Amino acid sequence: MLLSRQPGQAELRIRRLITFALGIGIVSNLVTDFAVYRGQFHQYGAWWAFPTIAGQVLAAAVLLSLPWFSRGRALQVAGLAFAVFGLLTVVLIVPAAGIGGLPDAAGAAWPLRVLTSYALAAMLTVTARFGWVYLATLTVAGFFARLLSSESANPRLALEDSVVNTTVTVLLAILVLAVVRAARELDRSAEEAIEAVRRDSAAEAKAIERRRIELLAHDEILHVLRVVGMGVRSATVTPARLASATMERLEALESETGFEPDDAPLAADEFLRRLRGLVTAIAPLASFEAADLGDLVLPADAATALLDASGESLRNSMVHAGDQDDSVGRTVRLEFSDGILTISIADDGRGFRPGDVPSRRLGVARSIVARMREVPGGRASIDSTPGKGTRVDLRWG
Repeated sequence: MLLSRQPGQAELRIRRLITFALGIGIVSNLVTDFAVYRGQFHQYGAWWAFPTIAGQVLAAAVLLSLPWFSRGRALQVAGLAFAVFGLLTVVLIVPAAGIGGLPDAAGAAWPLRVLTSYALAAMLTVTARFGWVYLATLTVAGFFARLLSSESANPRLALEDSVVNTTVTVLLAILVLAVVRAARELDRSAEEAIEAVRRDSAAEAKAIERRRIELLAHDEILHVLRVVGMGVRSATVTPARLASATMERLEALESETGFEPDDAPLAADEFLRRLRGLVTAIAPLASFEAADLGDLVLPADAATALLDASGESLRNSMVHAGDQDDSVGRTVRLEFSDGILTISIADDGRGFRPGDVPSRRLGVARSIVARMREVPGGRASIDSTPGKGTRVDLRWG
């Protein structure tokens, strides 16, 4: 595969930073070598001179602006386009300079002054193997362009320029690849940590659910034994039917997935632990911020509604805010002020118009808004705008 894979969060940030720096480098070259560009412009064919300069100006604008809103793939496409553009301009220097070549006093052709920019753009775009192949090809093309486009065709001068450019480019390319690889390792470590938390959360949820089933089985069995001991007999209540009903209920519970809180109130630390585990399981890269809840104790119905509505909000964000390989930012913030507990779930994804959601889709209406309204003191609000993301506020108190 020519293009490098979709980067993770840390790697994408590094690629954006280097791409922005590359744009600054192109602008600096255009400013500092303006006299060179102006002096050489009429030495080449207009079919080559104007597009070459215009292409660098356009590339600078794209590389400076794209990192601020790119999701990753656009960076790769822009970098690859700039690298191909650079190689073509270097290859076409000789026919553009004409038969007589460029006067020695004019110096090296201007594209040869930015070979490093072209090479670094390729290194950020393609896999390392293709990057080094591109660099070798660019070096050879640059050498012959320097040699054949000059009036004297001095091989020694062309070799000296080629060695200097290649040395600087190789050192910077190694540095870029090392930084990108370090960011990639950071992403891999984060993924492993997230997966470990997911496994621990799943194991803990299963243990809690198993304990709940065991307690229920204990209660049901005692009830059956009590009925048997009392000698109750009727057409509808018999030990056999009670035992059968108990087994059916236990089998239904064992087939359930996910965690269902029991009827006991939740202390603040336990509620925070469950909310954090929920966020990690559904949106592991989301930012989680929680205020001190003190000695707050939440009724079971309020805790259940808040956790269920939070989970549904996060699942909606993961499905609708952007593709799985997009870098959509998500934040979960828990606040407690004036006796009101607020959970805010926000993303900067696609967004939508709440009024345009069909009534048959109950995810927002039923799973979030109505679920909170059913709890005394509970309420929910949804604020979303296309292109600007979505925010869900869950309140209780």
